[in-house]
Amino acid sequence: MKLILKPLTTFTLIFGVIAFVQSAGTVKTSWRYYRPGNTGIQGDYNESIWIGPDNDPWIGGYNPIAEEGGVAKFIQSENRWFNVSNVDYSVIGNANDAGVSRISDMTNDNQGNLWMRRSIGNQNKERLDYILPNGTWVSPPLPPSNGNVSVSALLPYGSLQALMVDGFMQLQQFNGSTWTNLGPVPHSSWIDDLDRDADGNVWLCGTGTGGAIKRNAVTGIWQRYRVTNTSQFDFFNLDLSLDPQSNNFYATANASSGVGGMVKFDGERWKGFVNDLGYGLTGPWPFPGSPQSEAVYVRPSNGNVIVNPINSYSHEFDGAMWTAFSGGPDQVANYVEDSLGRLWCAGHYGGIGYFQNGVYSFVEASGWSSKVFRDPQRPGTV
Repeated sequence: MKLILKPLTTFTLIFGVIAFVQSAGTVKTSWRYYRPGNTGIQGDYNESIWIGPDNDPWIGGYNPIAEEGGVAKFIQSENRWFNVSNVDYSVIGNANDAGVSRISDMTNDNQGNLWMRRSIGNQNKERLDYILPNGTWVSPPLPPSNGNVSVSALLPYGSLQALMVDGFMQLQQFNGSTWTNLGPVPHSSWIDDLDRDADGNVWLCGTGTGGAIKRNAVTGIWQRYRVTNTSQFDFFNLDLSLDPQSNNFYATANASSGVGGMVKFDGERWKGFVNDLGYGLTGPWPFPGSPQSEAVYVRPSNGNVIVNPINSYSHEFDGAMWTAFSGGPDQVANYVEDSLGRLWCAGHYGGIGYFQNGVYSFVEASGWSSKVFRDPQRPGTV
C-alpha cells in the first residue's frame, strides 16, 4: 500500500475548526485535527531516532493510551515539526491496533529510503515500512517470522568508532581503541535508540525517557524535547482564540495532572506556556497552582492575550510580560470586547461583568456556564 505525503495546500484551523479557502470565486472547506499524536514530537513514548542527510532528526513518538503517533521530523533551522501520524494517514494503521504508531527502529539505505520497524501487539507480528525520498509510504511484504531482535542503544560510526549507553546510563564513546565516558544521560529511565548528527551532537530517545534529548557536542549540555515544549499537548482544549493581525492561535491546554497552561500556534510551529517541563523552550506561565486555563481571548483593541488560569482570575499577556487584572471571577467561561473596548467576561459559575481602566464592574447574575457575545450591530452592547 502506498501513500503520497504531500504538504497541506489549504490553511487549516486547529482542533477541527473549519478552514475557508477562496478559489475561482467559490468557497471550499477543509478539516484537520491537531492532537498530541500529530503535532510536535507526537508523544512522550519514543523508541527510535534517525538523523537525516540534512542533519535534522526524525523521531518516533506515540501515546500508548490513544495509540496515536508515528514519526516526526524536527526542522531545526525553522523551529518546526513535519508530522507523519496515523491521525492523518490511515495507511499507517488504526488506533485500535496496539503498536501501529510505535516505531521501534529507523535506518536509511543507500537509496535514501527511510526504513521503520513496528511491532503490532494485538496482531502478534512485525511490520516493516519505508518512506521514499519523494514522500511515498510503502509497506512491502514481510519475510517469514524469524523472531524479534531487540534494539540496543549502540551506534557504530566512522572508522571503528561507536557510541553506547551502558547499563549505568552513562554515555560512552569508542575511538577505535579505548572508551571515554561522556557522562550520565539525564532523564534516562530507559534508552531505546541513539544517533549522531554531522556536527557530532548525540540524540537519544526512549519510552521511559519522555521525548528525545540532544547532547551538544561543544558544550556537553543536554536539551530535552517533549510533548510539553513542542506540541499541542491537550486532548480536551476548552477554549481558543485567533489574533486576526498575526493569524496566531491561542488555546487553553493541560498536558497532565499538575502540568500545563496555554499553547500558541503560528501556522507552522507550536509554543507552549507551561508551569513545568518546558526545558527552556516555552513561554512564561507564572501560575504554579494553575496547570491549565479555562478561557483565552485575543483583545482586538490592543492585540494582547487575556487568559484565565484555572482558579486564578484574569491575566493579560503583551508578548513579554503578564499583568494581573483586579477583581472578576476566579473561573471564567469566556471573554469578549465590546465596540468601546470594554472587556466582558462570563463567570464559570455564573455572573457577567466587564473590565474598564483596570476596574471590574459586576453587571448581573447569570446561569451556570453562561457565555457573553458581542452585539454585531449596537455599539457598546453585548
